[in-house]
Amino acid sequence: MSGPTARRSTSEQLMTTPQHKRYTTDWYVKWLASIVIIVAISLRSSGVSAFHIWDLMLSLLGCLLWLWVAVVWKDRALMLLNGSAAVVLFGGVLQYYFA
Repeated sequence: MSGPTARRSTSEQLMTTPQHKRYTTDWYVKWLASIVIIVAISLRSSGVSAFHIWDLMLSLLGCLLWLWVAVVWKDRALMLLNGSAAVVLFGGVLQYYFA
């Protein structure tokens, strides 16, 4: 049986079904964090040294927001990635202001 009325297998359903609900607080935070990180990367790639602190601050904010999402989702890989990145970025902010 094929076509739009055919039943999908369990593996097909798992691949197409979102794991997290839409329009919840974590959904909005996830998208905000992603946009903030994209803006930070855009500033970094511009090569303008005046944007360096903005890159650090926005990257840190994006990582902290993603860390919050990771904790809500209980996703240890995302916690490790964003927690580590936040620590490194915070060190960069401290170095920018105090070194």
